[in-house]
Amino acid sequence: MSASIRIIHARAIDAHGEYERLSLGIREGRIVHADATPPDGLWDIDIDAEGLLLAPAWIELAARLREPGATHKADIASELRAAARCGVAAVALPPDTRPVVDRPAVVDWIRTRVHGTGSPVQVHILGAATVNLAGTEISEMGALANAGCVGIAQCGDALRDTAVMRRVLEYAASFDLPLHVQPVDAALAGEGCAAPWLRAWACHRYRWRQKPAPWGNGCPWWRPPARACISDGCRVGAAPRWWPRRAPPDCR
Repeated sequence: MSASIRIIHARAIDAHGEYERLSLGIREGRIVHADATPPDGLWDIDIDAEGLLLAPAWIELAARLREPGATHKADIASELRAAARCGVAAVALPPDTRPVVDRPAVVDWIRTRVHGTGSPVQVHILGAATVNLAGTEISEMGALANAGCVGIAQCGDALRDTAVMRRVLEYAASFDLPLHVQPVDAALAGEGCAAPWLRAWACHRYRWRQKPAPWGNGCPWWRPPARACISDGCRVGAAPRWWPRRAPPDCR
């Protein structure tokens, strides 16, 4: 038998982003009162939520639970405890574990570990769209679906080309599996790096605050870069009018 809970003076948010005053009464795990006025009667737990936000439980669509492959950081049990503590009711586990979730044995292992935690957080496993997430050979999606995968994904690893993408979409549709896609094109991405634009922004920001750049060299606050650059040193884009017309040191 679960404890009865009364939550009063909360600010509730709905699907349209609108707020309203709300008090809740919960008995046996079910909401029995939802109104602006607090419920009457005796309650095991009273929570005064003045100044707090009351919202439905969250759903995380890309939650790395660190298992298998990264247990030096955390494990499934600790990550699910953290999720429950933060109001997350369900998570989708991407397939970029080690080993990759591209065969039923890995799915069964993860499900066994999740079941062993006894966590109330639901874990929905995404299978790999291609073998080892290499972007070339399509995985056995039917076997993954039978093992319990609710969808497939390629994570940040790009597919080889659009022909592979088409075959992945057609194969996934035959098993009614949704595809989680990140907009990455292998031909365009290459070995490029998009970080320098952030350096340019940060240099400008620290210039106005009259502080040295946090990395300590390469971009002092009195000389912010005027253009972003990629890893091979080529300049891209034009300098904004409010930046000095000077190329960043990395692009010379």
